[in-house]
Amino acid sequence: MKRRTALAAMMMSAIAGGTSPLFAYSDDARPADLSPKWTMWKSRFLSESGRVIDDENGGISHSEGQGFGALLAQAFGDQAAFEKIEAWTNANLMVRKDNLMAWRWYEGRGVQAQDWHTATDGDLFRAWALLRAARDSGWSGTEGQSEKIARDIAALCLRPDPRAPEAPLLI
Repeated sequence: MKRRTALAAMMMSAIAGGTSPLFAYSDDARPADLSPKWTMWKSRFLSESGRVIDDENGGISHSEGQGFGALLAQAFGDQAAFEKIEAWTNANLMVRKDNLMAWRWYEGRGVQAQDWHTATDGDLFRAWALLRAARDSGWSGTEGQSEKIARDIAALCLRPDPRAPEAPLLI
């Protein structure tokens, strides 16, 4: 739970205009030795369609993988990969009535009835990636989307902590 709370704090800080130390380098200052690792990651996990494949869980895709893949693509300045990931995500995981993703998708079956629930870490990763794409990379078409996700996370996924009711707890 601490990891999710930290991610929520970073996301909310970023939306409010703060920055996060993660992926804090500019495109020009990106360490050159990381590019081959991005290429390896893409070849192992990213399909041509933009689906991030979880090869350790029977080839499913889930919101955390899609969000993290989008965040990595933005951090590496790979707009083509980012757009493919976003397109696949929008076509396959955006099946809810809010701005949050269904958490799991199966090859040949899509999102099953029990899988439409949100997994907040995936939504936080995606919102962070969309925010960075608009703010830091200037990629069009992503403006305002992170704020919509953050609003829905705040409305649907935060509850008062029973130990400290004034402090929100990410569910």
